[in-house]
Order: sequence, then C-alpha cells, then structure tokens
Amino acid sequence: ILKIYHTISPLVLFFYGLFNGMLLLQLVYLVLNRFQIHSKILIALLCTFVFVGTFNVGEVWFWLASSTTYLTSTLLIGIIFLRLQQPHLPNWLGILFIVPSIYIGGCSLPIAGLYILCLMFLIIKNLKREQPIHIQWIALYLILSLLALLYLLNGTGSSIRMTHFDTISLFDAFVLNFKLTSLAIYTYLLPKLPILLLLSLPLWWIPIPHSAINSRKLTAEIIVIVFKFSIAFFCYQFLLTYITQDIGAARTLYPINLIFLW
Repeated sequence: ILKIYHTISPLVLFFYGLFNGMLLLQLVYLVLNRFQIHSKILIALLCTFVFVGTFNVGEVWFWLASSTTYLTSTLLIGIIFLRLQQPHLPNWLGILFIVPSIYIGGCSLPIAGLYILCLMFLIIKNLKREQPIHIQWIALYLILSLLALLYLLNGTGSSIRMTHFDTISLFDAFVLNFKLTSLAIYTYLLPKLPILLLLSLPLWWIPIPHSAINSRKLTAEIIVIVFKFSIAFFCYQFLLTYITQDIGAARTLYPINLIFLW
C-alpha cells in the first residue's frame, strides 16, 4: 500500500496543480474581463505574478493537504464571486457551483467565513437593485455553505483540535490582533515586495483601456487601497487570533495573499 501511495501521490499532486493552475487562469481572465481588458500577454504576466507572489509557494501550491483546503477554495471563491456579478449565469453553471459552495463551507472556518461574507455582500448589493440578479443562486449557496460550516464545527475533529488552544475574550483578541497583524505583514508581505515590484515593470508597456483607469489622483487611490487592505487583513487575522492566538501560517493567509496581489 505504501509503495502504491508513494507512486501515485506525486501524480495526484501534479494533476491537482494543473487543476489549480486552470482555476487561477480563469480567475485572472474574469478580473481582466471585468475591466474590459483583453490581453493574453497580460493574463500570462498576472498568472506568473500571482504564483510567484504567494507568501510560501511550496506550502500553498505543492502541499496537497494545504492546496485542497486553502488554495482551491480561495480561487473558487473569487471565480464564483465574479460570475455572480455578471448579468447572465447559465443554469448549468449555477448547478455546478453547488458543489464548490458545500466544499468551501466545510473546508475551514476562515475560508468559509470569507465566502459567507462575500455572498452576504452580494445579497445586500442586490437588494439595492430594481431587478436583482441570481438572487436565488446566491441564497442557495449561502444556505449550503452555512450548513457545511455547521457540520464542520460540530465534527469530532474540530472539537479535539479546539482543546489545543486557549480561550480568550473578544476584547483581548482584538488588542492582540494589532500585534499579530503587524507581525504577519512583516513576516509574509514585506519580503515579497521587492520581487513583486520587479515583476510589475513589464506592466508599464501593456496597453490598458482608458475605461479601466480610475480618474482619481494616484496618491489618493493608493491610500484608499492600502486602507481597505489593512482592514481586510486585520479582520481576517482576527479569526485566527481569536482561535489560535498566533499569526496564521502562509497557507491559511492565502485569501489575504490574493487580495494583496490584486
């Protein structure tokens, strides 16, 4: 059995890596299509950028237990989130997204929490529209992901795992989270900046439509982006702080990693 496992596991990891690569390609395509940018060179550059910009490439992309839990789920969240904002969603695709919704809800608490927040955001956004779009699918995905999360939290494994962590108050976790968020930024984000800036240089020569460029001043735009990212990082890390009282591993922070790269 061990010989079969050691023979098959590298092949499984290889093909699963290809699957995640296709998910990344689809996500980058959807993001660029949202801004009406159609450039194969830019898609290739951004895929490379996102891959190299991973806080820990080996831990996130080439560790099967990690990639199935965090990498795949995060990429699926991005794809579903963008698809649900498009005017047309084929019925077959709506049905297909049922399985990922259950999968995401049952993979881990932070990832499931992020997905649930994204779905709730879409519901609130639809309530402001005269003609809501895909509201039935969004509600279905929300219910399924919540049920999967409840099943995960009530599982024997989750109960045993929680016994290894201390219980602290929300206030103590909030105060501690300032320190841990700063530590996580210093540990994972800052070391990646030099290589990401280097990889960003070719983007200056890629033609981008004027409709994709924000007319606001660049400095103000950067300040707003940094502020929003800091809030997102703080909120996501807070879940990890409350549960583990420590910074998240590179794999657990992949959703924030992806937000940072965008």
